[in-house]
Amino acid sequence: MSKKLTWGTSSHPLVSTDPYGHWASTIGRAYLVDYRNKYPGGDARHYAVLKPRPSHGLDPLSFWLGNESASDGSVFYASVESGDTLKALKSLDMYRPDGTSPTPTPSDVDDADPVDPPNRNPFDEFQFIIPLPLRQSSIGRPDQWGDPDWRPPAGLADAKAPVIIGVIDDGIAFCNQRFRLPNNRSRVDFAWIQDGNIATDAKVPFGAEFSRHQIEENLANFQEEDDLLRQFGLADVLNSQQTTAFSRASHGTAMLDLAAGYDACDKDLAFEKRIVSVQLPSLANWDGSGAGLGYFVGWGIEYIFRRARLIARQTYEGTPKADQSIPVLINLSYGTSGGPHNGNHVLERFIERLLDDQRTPCSGAARTAEIVIAAGNSFLQRRHASICAQKKGRHKLCLPWRIGPNDRTSSFLEMWVPHDATIVGLRIAPPGGAPVLDWSPKSQKCGAKELHVDVKDPRNTITRASIDALPHHGDKKRIVIAVAPTDTSLIEPRRPSAPVGLWQIELSAVLDTGEEIEAWVQREEMPFRYPARGGPCYIDDPENVRFTVAGDWLETDNPNAVVKRYGTLSGAATSASPFILGAFRDSDRSSALYSSAASCSMQNWPDAMAACDSSRVLPGVLASGTRSGSKFSINGTSVAAPQVVRLLSENITKVVNDGATKVIEDAVKAGEDAIMNEVIWSPRLPATSALDTPDAKSKDCNSPSNKGDRRRGQGRILPSLSLKTAVQRGRYTGRSQ
Repeated sequence: MSKKLTWGTSSHPLVSTDPYGHWASTIGRAYLVDYRNKYPGGDARHYAVLKPRPSHGLDPLSFWLGNESASDGSVFYASVESGDTLKALKSLDMYRPDGTSPTPTPSDVDDADPVDPPNRNPFDEFQFIIPLPLRQSSIGRPDQWGDPDWRPPAGLADAKAPVIIGVIDDGIAFCNQRFRLPNNRSRVDFAWIQDGNIATDAKVPFGAEFSRHQIEENLANFQEEDDLLRQFGLADVLNSQQTTAFSRASHGTAMLDLAAGYDACDKDLAFEKRIVSVQLPSLANWDGSGAGLGYFVGWGIEYIFRRARLIARQTYEGTPKADQSIPVLINLSYGTSGGPHNGNHVLERFIERLLDDQRTPCSGAARTAEIVIAAGNSFLQRRHASICAQKKGRHKLCLPWRIGPNDRTSSFLEMWVPHDATIVGLRIAPPGGAPVLDWSPKSQKCGAKELHVDVKDPRNTITRASIDALPHHGDKKRIVIAVAPTDTSLIEPRRPSAPVGLWQIELSAVLDTGEEIEAWVQREEMPFRYPARGGPCYIDDPENVRFTVAGDWLETDNPNAVVKRYGTLSGAATSASPFILGAFRDSDRSSALYSSAASCSMQNWPDAMAACDSSRVLPGVLASGTRSGSKFSINGTSVAAPQVVRLLSENITKVVNDGATKVIEDAVKAGEDAIMNEVIWSPRLPATSALDTPDAKSKDCNSPSNKGDRRRGQGRILPSLSLKTAVQRGRYTGRSQ
């Protein structure tokens, strides 16, 4: 690279628990096409601040979002309500600012220079700045959590096994006929569009909320679904980054269909399956990594639980079942590559606390709540690397990190070491071999360095490396390396692009025997139906053998390579409470090539697998498009999670407290018994290799025996044996379902 590069101190004085957000709000902001000071329509962007508030005695340990006015605009923040504020803060990722946070300078809307997030109104001594944007027209007041006017549909109180199915996703066309009953009756009791325009009488602190009677009123007034989508703001091309619900197919509509979609002929069964949907803000997908979605997903989970309690209360009010709750099943088909992978990701903490709160008995009646999460799709994508210390001493993880050309998104690499380990040095060399950062920070708790093209102009930073060690990481500390796009020609041509090629990363640390240095490259794929902005980066380890002798994909790890397939489990799927689902193929009943796996050191493994492909050449499951009557094929472990939500909802009479586990175990046993006695459509190619590692059930893994192996979990679920309604595979391959 001909440009002169210089390492210097970070231009941002605060090292946050969210280095992704700080990168996006400063250096990386210029590279984000849809993440500007000014939105279409004239709305300024806003920031989130997580802060404590005293308990008001209702729903302890719950989360809510609000805003306060500041002299330079509005700031919205999430809160935790608890009698013991300090204890709650320590467990909810808080940190104490050191008093050095600068007073932000006003920024002209057309100026792309980096500025610090607004922090003029410190809300107590604890705060956590999350620079994720919402439009001003989406933000309400902090006290707007409330119960809307809602009445149950006739007959719901007498239903045998009602269940509430919640889906948190992107682009949910909830007016589709698959979510209706005859005579334009909707099964969607509540729908929250988090980046919609907030109403004056809103009962949510931001976004647009629609109740069943509002949905049914529009269904009666508009015949064309395009008009319906416009009425709900799902086709607002002026204010939305991506109107995915207006496309012919969307991820959220497909997930809701697989979890709770029914034809008119199944109206009796469908009536009991009530729906609460949450559509995530499209701008939260600003970098493709999913790193910024955790907070909005957490608020979505709380919203579903709040509305579920309202539905149960209103349904059984004045009946002998007045204290009875309605089971809640939530599908989450979003994930992230990074994170500590020890159950301490911020989203995992939200999930655990909200589940615990929802399951707390109310008036003597236990609340049933389950969350089902996709395992991830990065098994073969070379995004995970690790080394394990065979003896105490200094160890080094060397990563050849390949960043490709024409990449218009920032690239991120996370490295994790044990909390007590001493980081000896961090070396970073861009393609070309120099310059090399050789950094051994005096403080192991925080610090940041930046690589500049011109050190006199902080806008010309192309790389930032930061180290943090925070309580919410559990027993680990993190190094994050952020690299600017390699193609800025269509984004911000005034800014330099990062060099293309092989970046050499070396992290040295003193480890005890059995401890690991681990690394995860953050995913860069944009969500379904979002425009592609460049190819993914990966760890290009020459020792990582990718193919077998016969030319098939190798699905085992080379012990001599730093790249590991086992350990690719989604960073949002390593906590104890949710169900984690992988994917397998119908044809040969083998694990789908993309289905991620856990490592021995992870405390949670996939629970089971669902069929998500007909074969290698016929991928996917048929799901509804956004318009009624349309179908398309979609695959990935995202497809497995809603199938299990559907399985649980149709066997809900068995689900009492931990009964969901029994339902899945019974489905797995039925599936494995059937597979043992059937003819396999297509035998696997020979997979012999001298580099095969021990089986996934290796004795060196100290995992609960009921988890099975690190990729399949307990086994495979066949929907044809467990569901009352069929899930169609691929493109009608002929196997009876």
